[in-house]
Amino acid sequence: MKALKAILLFSFPVFFLTSCSNEFEVIDAWKDIPVVYGLLNNQDSVQYIRVEKAFLDADANALDLAKIPDSLYYENISVTLENTENPSESYTLQKVDGNVENIPRDNGIFATTPNYLYKLALGPDGQLSGSDNYTLTLDRGDSQEPVTAETGIINDIELRTPNENSLLRIPEDGEARIRWSNDPAVAFYTLKFRINYLEEYPGADSLRTLTWVINDNIESSNDPEDPSGNDSAITYEFLGELFYQFLANNIDAGVSLTRIFLNIDVIVIGGGHELYRYLEVGKINTGLTSSQFTPTYTNLSEGLGVLSTQYTLTKNKGVTTTTLTSIKESEWTAGLNFR
Repeated sequence: MKALKAILLFSFPVFFLTSCSNEFEVIDAWKDIPVVYGLLNNQDSVQYIRVEKAFLDADANALDLAKIPDSLYYENISVTLENTENPSESYTLQKVDGNVENIPRDNGIFATTPNYLYKLALGPDGQLSGSDNYTLTLDRGDSQEPVTAETGIINDIELRTPNENSLLRIPEDGEARIRWSNDPAVAFYTLKFRINYLEEYPGADSLRTLTWVINDNIESSNDPEDPSGNDSAITYEFLGELFYQFLANNIDAGVSLTRIFLNIDVIVIGGGHELYRYLEVGKINTGLTSSQFTPTYTNLSEGLGVLSTQYTLTKNKGVTTTTLTSIKESEWTAGLNFR
């Protein structure tokens, strides 16, 4: 039996995949191995699923096979998505070329042309039902068992602190607090700030943005086996001085110009339980003492990959007067010429 080592790439958001290993040891000989990746989002009217295959060939090199499109894609398959709570909400996905859809595949060991994906277009006002479960079914024909995967859909997440009528407070000598509603389908969150400011140049101002990832692994207390125990909100606190240090480390104080602080986009990204398990398993055996075989997680009934869910909350907030004063005068940012 010959092992095929497949490095599986998909256009998941960077915050999900930059820290995980996508290497699988495929040891089932003489059968095609379905490979499925998808993140469903009820904010989007268009969903994309990557469906491919891996297989063994005793007479061919795995890296050579990866360059042959016929070795990556199924000829005739049916891919459907169904609302488990409402079976009348069932869709057949359309096979499209990701290159045409402006979703190019990263260069690597796999063929990049064509770049087949399966697309669900719900129309400008259509969306998946938040809080419902959905089942993806891959029918390969040839009397093979269908491949299935299921995930719950994250419902709308709301920012609670600061609320709709208040400003963001970031004390330089205390803790800042961000609070948002929790959802049972979320296993972990990423919290980041997109900081917006102007730099004044003769005759024109230039808009600048900085993105600060505050924490990319804030665990939810949600237990998918016990929904009744879910907390209704997540509160995250961080030292305010870290914000001012971030500004100092990422804005060039040596450039003599005036800056005007505008506002901050508070961004909260929720990831599903399946994705969380996939990333956590990917951390196993990655150190100096790792074993040769790396375990993998999949929620497919057969094959490799993951079907899960995500949601992104973005709320633009101004900051308090005391925060503006600190941006201008704190020991870390006084030299940045904010006014």
